[in-house]
Amino acid sequence: MKQRLLAIVCVLFAMQTMLGASYCGDPNVNGGKDVQWDIVDGTLIISGVGAMRDYGRKNLSPWRYNSSWQNVKIEEGVTTIGDYAFYECSDLTNVTISNTVTSIGENAFSSCSGITDITIPNSVTTIENYAFYLCDGLTTITIPSSVTNIGVNPFIIRNLSSIVVDETNEVYDSRGGCNAIIEKSTNTLISGCKNTVIPNSVTCIGEESFYGCSGLTNITIPTSVTTIKEYAFVACENLTDLVIPNSVTLIEDGVFKGCYRISNLTLPNTLTSIGDRVFDTCEGLTNISIPSSVTSIGNEAFARCFGLVDIIIPSSVTTIGDYAFSGCSKLTHVAIPSSVTSMGYGVFSDCYSLTGVTIPNTMTAIPEGILAGCVNLKNFTIPDFVTTIGGRAFSGCTGLTQISIPNSVDFIGDNAFYKCSSLTEITIPSSVTTIGDYSFQNCTGLTQITIPSSVTSMGGHVFSECINLTTVTIESEAVASMGNFKSLFGEQVTTYVLGEEVKSIGISAFEGYTNLPEFNMPSSLTSIGERAFYGCKGLTDIVIPNSVTSIGGDAFSGCTGLTQITLPNSVDFIGDNAFNKCSSLTEITIPNSVKSIGNNTFQGCTNLASVVFPESLESVGSQAFNNCKALLSITLPASVTSVGVYAFRSCSSLSDVTCLNPVPPVLGRLAFSGISKEAILRVPDVEAYKASDWAKSFSIIEEIDPSSIRSIEAEGESFTPIHDLSGRRVTVPVKGQIYIVNGKAVVW
Repeated sequence: MKQRLLAIVCVLFAMQTMLGASYCGDPNVNGGKDVQWDIVDGTLIISGVGAMRDYGRKNLSPWRYNSSWQNVKIEEGVTTIGDYAFYECSDLTNVTISNTVTSIGENAFSSCSGITDITIPNSVTTIENYAFYLCDGLTTITIPSSVTNIGVNPFIIRNLSSIVVDETNEVYDSRGGCNAIIEKSTNTLISGCKNTVIPNSVTCIGEESFYGCSGLTNITIPTSVTTIKEYAFVACENLTDLVIPNSVTLIEDGVFKGCYRISNLTLPNTLTSIGDRVFDTCEGLTNISIPSSVTSIGNEAFARCFGLVDIIIPSSVTTIGDYAFSGCSKLTHVAIPSSVTSMGYGVFSDCYSLTGVTIPNTMTAIPEGILAGCVNLKNFTIPDFVTTIGGRAFSGCTGLTQISIPNSVDFIGDNAFYKCSSLTEITIPSSVTTIGDYSFQNCTGLTQITIPSSVTSMGGHVFSECINLTTVTIESEAVASMGNFKSLFGEQVTTYVLGEEVKSIGISAFEGYTNLPEFNMPSSLTSIGERAFYGCKGLTDIVIPNSVTSIGGDAFSGCTGLTQITLPNSVDFIGDNAFNKCSSLTEITIPNSVKSIGNNTFQGCTNLASVVFPESLESVGSQAFNNCKALLSITLPASVTSVGVYAFRSCSSLSDVTCLNPVPPVLGRLAFSGISKEAILRVPDVEAYKASDWAKSFSIIEEIDPSSIRSIEAEGESFTPIHDLSGRRVTVPVKGQIYIVNGKAVVW
């Protein structure tokens, strides 16, 4: 029962939808109900009173996908045919339009290729843009006297051979049987066909007026014409010869775009500019003379002119637009005149045969993308007046083996030499201050590079994917301090040479290297950045120069192969986690300049057996030596005033602790939890320590016992540091006196 009710509801809903879809009037008038549509015996009938609604590419008419009709009848009472009303109805063959229709909308019959004949009634006053676009079954069009407004060429029809305007039309004519529509008031030809003859009275060839006239093979432009509007002859694919008279002063964008077979073309010497895409994809054009009157060449003006073998740019030209000659694959050499002051992006990009470009001395910047993809460019010398190499200037020049960058250059743009895979060497001059992102990415022939000290800014991934780059010399302090060398230069680098001007190794400089490259630490170095050697398991020993004052957090964290490190007395700061999990480290001497050991600094150094603390030390951070299981004994100097939470937790072998401060330092929670149960705490004042939190961690607290004194002289040993029985540091011990050395009382 429920299923039956559901089926009834679905049928009712479908009927309601169908009834709703039968209205096609202007939705702003009575909800669109004044005009209806129906299909009767293969004919789509539009009836009612008023205007049809407008449709669009994304809002197609409801009959668009109904294949049960081939004819259309617009009945009396209907006043307009809406935009896109019959768009791409390719099965439509016959159309009847009543004499109440006054307007035919934009793209109304676009791509209705089955229509072979149509009569536009004398009631129509307006024919909108592209109304009959690609109605290629039509060969003849007649414009009645009633038409007063015609949009952008409504008759872009490849097989159109005849256009006639009624002689009594007051706005348009087809004077002298010219087979075209001409606007009388402006003498503008707005629509032509393959048999058009342009009358001598025409002054302007209108926008897209011959668009797609594939049957047009030649045409004479009379001397009366001064302007050719944009895309006038676009896609006239069989047009071969054309002479543009000297009367023409303006050729707008895209006029001859896609005229594949034009091979001979004469431009007038009155022309001042060549618009965007004017000759784009004119594949048959082998040479062209640009007159000396031209001052600007537009974007993609000659792009993809695959047959063009030679071009002379006159000295009158000051501006060349983006991709102006891009893809002219047969061009071999171009000279840019000194008059040029502005060049767009990718002007000669993908000119595969290009082997050279002459740069004038007025040009201080190599424009962006100018030679991108010019695979046959072998070598290039940048003139010494150039200061800037634009982004992607030589990108994809896979044949480039040599390039000379002069000392005048201070800027190398993003991707400037991207994928120059044959480039085996390059010298970056000391004048360069900026190197952009990905500048030398994928230059697989490079084996070594030097970054000069002049570089103050370098983008990301500059030398990434340079798979044969093995040696990198960094003389720039700014680049060294950037860190993240793997990202900048790649994992394949085996040697880094840091110059004497380098003061810092930046954040994560060597982080991520599976096989740590060889490197040096120059005597100029003052700081090692955070995570500089993080996770470098191959690092086994390192000598830090006496110039270094700061070691950043996590600097050597996770260096599990590190067995030995020498910290110079210049170091006064060691960051948190600096040597965390350096599990092979066996001993460490903290320099005299260090006042504080940060949190987690030596945590997890499970083989650390010996630590020498300086008399300058004031605090030991939280978990600083947590889980240092091999640590046997420690002596905290008298200067220590605090020991952090978990500082020596889980140091399970720690059995001997000496604290030389007569006043018990502040002890963090569980600072010595998990050490040996028999651990002895040796202090100058037993009672003071028993009255403090230290008593919670140590059951055995002993005063430093002179009876345990042994003779250093007898044993021939040498120890540092040395303290007297009050915990004060002794620099010159007196023979025969008792001192504390490494937690033991000794006689000197």
